[in-house]
Amino acid sequence: MPPISETGRMTGFSDGVFAIVITLLVIELQVPDHAPGELLHALIEQAPAYLAFLLSFGYVGVLWLNHRTLLRLVCGTTVGLNWINL
Repeated sequence: MPPISETGRMTGFSDGVFAIVITLLVIELQVPDHAPGELLHALIEQAPAYLAFLLSFGYVGVLWLNHRTLLRLVCGTTVGLNWINL
């Protein structure tokens, strides 16, 4: 039987990957060029980008919550499980 180790390192690695993914989502958001008094209109023009960010953030957040819940059920990890998690 392969050696079993704790899931703490795997959980930490996965949390880091999810954090990077969420950070990369923000890169597409831009500060709009606008004339004085036109900021609201410029933001409304970029509404699809902000909506896409919110939906993507929510989707990744649900994946992260499900992953954390699943890992709470795992008593230990093996090399095979680490590869599947990767």
